Amino acid sequence: MTESGAEKEPVRLRPWYLFVRVTLFELVGLLIWGALTLVTLQFGSSVSLELAAGTAGMFAADTVVDHYRAKPPRRRAAAAAALLTWAGTTVLADLVAGRFLPETLPDSLGFFVGYLVGLPCGAVVFARVVNRASAV
Repeated sequence: MTESGAEKEPVRLRPWYLFVRVTLFELVGLLIWGALTLVTLQFGSSVSLELAAGTAGMFAADTVVDHYRAKPPRRRAAAAAALLTWAGTTVLADLVAGRFLPETLPDSLGFFVGYLVGLPCGAVVFARVVNRASAV
């Protein structure tokens, strides 16, 4: 009970909000990676898709980490489900790309696409598990 006598309502996460926010932060990370790549290409460096995925992930994961720090109920189970979704999507996209894409494309393209698609999907799974736990 709070001082006013009313019970505090648990905070509900909106899955679509997390999806859009994580996707937008991924795009910001990719823009920064693109600018860094343009600068480093002048010095003879090559394009690294792994670095692109890492840069996008650092920016996008901050949104989910903020919700994790808010200490909702069952946050560890939600984080585990989100990480499994993210990893599963990444591996699945890498397998599909390795099987169906032409050999002229980079080997890490499937990993890159799966990583970028899996992060917002993992955020949605996180929000859904947390919402289900708060409703109980």
